[in-house]
Amino acid sequence: MKTKTQIPFNCKLSNLKRFKFASIYGLFLIYFSFSVNAQNKIDTKKFSPDTFTISESDFKNILKSKSGTTYHSKNEILNNSFVSLNNVVNQNQQVKMELKTIKNANLIIQVNGNDSKQVFILGKDEVFYNGVFSEEKIIMKRCQKDDLFVE
Repeated sequence: MKTKTQIPFNCKLSNLKRFKFASIYGLFLIYFSFSVNAQNKIDTKKFSPDTFTISESDFKNILKSKSGTTYHSKNEILNNSFVSLNNVVNQNQQVKMELKTIKNANLIIQVNGNDSKQVFILGKDEVFYNGVFSEEKIIMKRCQKDDLFVE
């Protein structure tokens, strides 16, 4: 008489449970590693410092940039921003850049002749900056909406 060796049903079930546990545990580890990496990165859409500077070379390069292009800079606030407008009429120029790092904010530069230059940032989420020209740089200071055009 031949007897077949049979694996008990419970043993197959426990292997199946082990497989499910291992696969769920593996997925959990993968998910957890992605969420930890995401927490370590700067959320650029919520980034808005109290002050930052724009170098004179960046200012000149922005004025030279063309509409519809992406502006690349070492300045993390300006880097990868989209130049949506660069309009020159006689001695007047207006530049509008959509900033990547500050949510819903635009850098606006207005040049009227040789002496009058204004730099400011307007944001939809109550983010406003006023630019103050100093030697070889522009200091952008966070301000209230009413303080934007006071010189």
